[in-house]
Amino acid sequence: MAKRVNTRFLVALVAAVIVMAGVFVLAQILLRKNAAGYLREGDAKMARNDFKGAADSYARAHGREQQNVEVLTKLGEAFDALAGRDPENLLRARAAWNEAVTINPHYVPALRHLADTYWDQVQVAPNTTDVYRYVRESQQRLLDALPPDAPASDRVTAAARLNLGRLAPWLRMDAPVYPEEVKASVFELEKLAPQDPSNAEIPAAIALAYVKWANEAGKNLQDDKKADALGKSILRVQASLKGQENNASMQLAAYQLFNAQIGLLPDNSEKSKAELRAQANAALDAALKAAKPSEDIYVDVSITSAARLAQEGKPVQEIEAIYQDMLTKRHNDPRVRLAAAKAMAGDKSKREAAIELFSEPLINNPERGAKALRNRDWEIRMLIELVGLRMEKFVEAKDGDAKAVISAAIRGDFQKLQTLLPGEAVPFLKLKARYQLLEGDVISAIQLYDKAVKLTPTPSTIDDYDLRSELAQAYLRARPPQTGAARLLLEEVSKKYPEHVPTRLLLASIALDVNALDEAESHANALQVLMLKEDKEKGLDKQRLSPQVINLRATILSRRGADAAKIDEFIRSLPEKDREQRLVKAQIAGTTLGRIPEATRLLKMNVDADLMDMASLEGLIRAYLAEKKNDEARLAVAKAAEFAAQKVAEAKAAKEKVAATRPAGGVESEEEKTLKKAIEDQETLAKAVNDLDELLRQQ
Repeated sequence: MAKRVNTRFLVALVAAVIVMAGVFVLAQILLRKNAAGYLREGDAKMARNDFKGAADSYARAHGREQQNVEVLTKLGEAFDALAGRDPENLLRARAAWNEAVTINPHYVPALRHLADTYWDQVQVAPNTTDVYRYVRESQQRLLDALPPDAPASDRVTAAARLNLGRLAPWLRMDAPVYPEEVKASVFELEKLAPQDPSNAEIPAAIALAYVKWANEAGKNLQDDKKADALGKSILRVQASLKGQENNASMQLAAYQLFNAQIGLLPDNSEKSKAELRAQANAALDAALKAAKPSEDIYVDVSITSAARLAQEGKPVQEIEAIYQDMLTKRHNDPRVRLAAAKAMAGDKSKREAAIELFSEPLINNPERGAKALRNRDWEIRMLIELVGLRMEKFVEAKDGDAKAVISAAIRGDFQKLQTLLPGEAVPFLKLKARYQLLEGDVISAIQLYDKAVKLTPTPSTIDDYDLRSELAQAYLRARPPQTGAARLLLEEVSKKYPEHVPTRLLLASIALDVNALDEAESHANALQVLMLKEDKEKGLDKQRLSPQVINLRATILSRRGADAAKIDEFIRSLPEKDREQRLVKAQIAGTTLGRIPEATRLLKMNVDADLMDMASLEGLIRAYLAEKKNDEARLAVAKAAEFAAQKVAEAKAAKEKVAATRPAGGVESEEEKTLKKAIEDQETLAKAVNDLDELLRQQ
């Protein structure tokens, strides 16, 4: 007997399946809508610069549609915008773009972002060959994926960057390369240059390649090859300037290249050098005229212009005017602040202004990706420079209260640094070690330096070797000095960088400690050669004299038991044309060689020129006391005290006069603030004079 089919059950079952299928389809539609909704939400947040919120929204959209390459690309853009807050965000951005091109290897927006991010990185931090490999790979993938109808400029840019990525490790880092590959890249760039005539990087790389070939030929004594390569380099730069009068980047590159080429011309070609130098200066003048303050190149051009004025020995006021102009136009640019404040810090009278500029917080960091990290790096460097200036003040502070105030400020700076740098970062450890040395805690300094050295087990940069030199210095300050450990480090540095001046000085100091006078003298000779070489490269005519080298030579002379005639001859050979030279000469004559009357003569010249030259006045008082000339010492202090009191009174009167013109309830003017600062400075000098008076009373 046939079984009865429960049709009602089947109908219900089928209906249930249909309903479930409908629910599933509906759920999928809702999920897709949610992903699209989160995508729109992220776009809105990006538009109002809420990058963290945008990243959250895009991440939610990615959770709904994990194969959506548009979502991944936008998620990368949001993380890229957050790179200035945390460097890890740049890695997250690249991970998102890499995931997108893994899903779709031909998705151009993500490929373009990858190509751009690695290109930006080598522009701001060209420090490893790996980065250049990423540049080459990303540019090649972008080139392969560009559609046939893509703008020709996109293809030219990618091709140029691909070949620049092949050349750059050789040009910038002297990395080993295949010569044929280098020649092929130069050839490709020559073909690309006419297609992108405003791109300064293309002719600059070609010209630099010829400069490098000229250098190599010169080392191999192949003068004809050197002249040929140098001639091609010069012609390449000259050709690149045609029609680019308003291209600041091109003009600046030409200035730098012309100067590099001048150094390769034969010593007897003064006419050619003068012509090339004129072309270089004309290029920089054109760059100054073309650079707009809104463009980053404006900063490069301005800093280069200031360096040129300094090299030409122009008045300091002209150089300062350039930095002040930059500060007016780009006050919140960290690189401008860094350059301007460093220029100020070189003049002790402007150190407080430099500290104030370094201390002023930056309003924001508008850059994205690798450029944001560059701005972050400049901010870190500003804090490091700030701590360095405060350390100088700490050393000079005479009383405990002043030292305590400065020490508290330094600790505050370290706290700010830790928000930008991890506590185990090498720059942080290095700076903290310097501070510990300053406070006399040599053991802690050695421990910090040692930890930093262990974090760079394979030194490759000048900074890595600087670190080892500083650790060696700390070893020498230990009690008893750890001379053997110091020497091992210094010899490692000297072997890699024989021109590293601090290392040479420390090795000379060790040699003097064991009375190895011939070794010490060899270091002194090498140091003088290095300075002459540096002066020649900078185009300086007059020979500089390093105080450390002079003192080294004076010590050797004294240790060898030179007679009075030789010592007097040595002292007469030292210049005394300006205040600084007289101070150095007085220090050498009085302290190292025991010629106190000569030191007295030099210091009195300085004090007669400026009664408030405290360094010279204090030295003069001590020299008078050493010569038992107490009456002369008292007279010098009395004159300085009278002059200081007069200056304080004049400053106060000037401030009161300006304040009298201020309307009732009005705010203090900038002129009043300047005069107030002048009063403080004069009162500080007056106190220093009183301290000298107290020193005399104790005699």
